[in-house]
Amino acid sequence: MYSKEFWFPPFLPSDDDPLHIFAEKHLSVLPASDWEVLAHYELPDTQRAELQALWWEHATDEYRALSQFSYLLADMLQVGAPLSWLGCASRLIRDETRHVALCVKAAAALGMDPSAQHFSAVRPNTDVTPMARIVRHMLTTVYCSETVALELIGWARERETIPPLKSVMTAILADESFHSRFGFLWLRDHWNHLDTVSRTTALDALPVALWRLSNGLPPILRPVADSAITGIILPALDSLGIDAQRAWEQRSETR
Repeated sequence: MYSKEFWFPPFLPSDDDPLHIFAEKHLSVLPASDWEVLAHYELPDTQRAELQALWWEHATDEYRALSQFSYLLADMLQVGAPLSWLGCASRLIRDETRHVALCVKAAAALGMDPSAQHFSAVRPNTDVTPMARIVRHMLTTVYCSETVALELIGWARERETIPPLKSVMTAILADESFHSRFGFLWLRDHWNHLDTVSRTTALDALPVALWRLSNGLPPILRPVADSAITGIILPALDSLGIDAQRAWEQRSETR
């Protein structure tokens, strides 16, 4: 599914190249002092190593979303989406780029060497039409995934005791809220006007997407995800005429 030919040099906080300095100014929303605090925060070696791995995993997830949203915007341009929707989609890309930078900087401040890592982008599914890809992404990623992410980050932030990491979560949380609302509003305005193939493609992907949003998490986080799915996502989608409850009941690892 992924290819290393989509290698991406990570954001390097220590690089004094003018382009990196410019990018840091516009991508990072935390003062340099926060990263200094994190770098010198007293932590057991095992906990520091676990946090390095965790925040690099977050960076990888954010980069995956960045690549997905980049293809989404390209498809929306191809089908002639109005500027209002294009503007919202372009913000998704900007936000996810900043999230990658924040997560990489957190991992680096904790002691990880980002230059030894790489990211891989997600390849688009070219077997379906651009509109079918748009609908699937809006349903499974922009709305469902970002809504679950919103709840997971909120849950983690409440329990975070390291101030700089809590600040990173706070910065990301506001963006995830926008992403979730954008996905829902797009579905609300488009679902009843879509062609059958586009709707079917999205609905076919929903059971697998919901399974991954729940079962792809550590056991301690699954109740948080399941609560977001059953308490927020399913009722919202059902209100739009999308039979999400059936997709949840039929959720499975593969189609």
